[in-house]
Amino acid sequence: MIISHKHKFIYIAPYKCASTTMRVILAPFADINSANFNNDADSFYHRQWHIKPRKLKDHFADKKWNWDEYFKFTFVRNPWARMVSSFNYQKKVVYEKEKYEIDHSSYEKYKKLTEHDDFSLWLRDREYASFLNFLSDDSGNLMMDFIGKVENLQHDFNIICDKIGIPKQKPPHKNKTKHKHYTEYYDEDTKQIVAEKYAKDIEYFGYKFGE
Repeated sequence: MIISHKHKFIYIAPYKCASTTMRVILAPFADINSANFNNDADSFYHRQWHIKPRKLKDHFADKKWNWDEYFKFTFVRNPWARMVSSFNYQKKVVYEKEKYEIDHSSYEKYKKLTEHDDFSLWLRDREYASFLNFLSDDSGNLMMDFIGKVENLQHDFNIICDKIGIPKQKPPHKNKTKHKHYTEYYDEDTKQIVAEKYAKDIEYFGYKFGE
């Protein structure tokens, strides 16, 4: 999550949807950056990088900030590609645990999920909130003014830049994991697992396997 009072925007960061890239490119314009590791541990913003907008809206009310004055945006991603990216990221965290400075409980969780490098087993045990659930209020209404797609990152980020009044620029590709094309990780069974878990997202955002 990133907030700019000057430019009146809020960036919401679902897991594995170019959030590190957005953090880097938006940081110079941020008043509040929840990924700032210098945040006080008692701060509301500490470790709230992937906060849901409905929780953040409550915080705005507490601070008496006008939620409606801010342009709220995010990015979503093909669910099949997203799960492969997450799997490989968690393997990377396990293999480079000193670099990521993760706590013991997180390390053991990731290690257990990835110890056999078995994507199909990992997939059955791992689930993110759907985009529609993550980005909606308790009544099911989407809380974003603009939802871009990772697959159209440059085009959609250009639209965002115009809306919030910052210079257009090429987003850097940060936190990238090296792996085969996501389609090579799936068989018919695992493809169907994702199709069922994220059916509403796939339909709403028009995603297809293989794109």
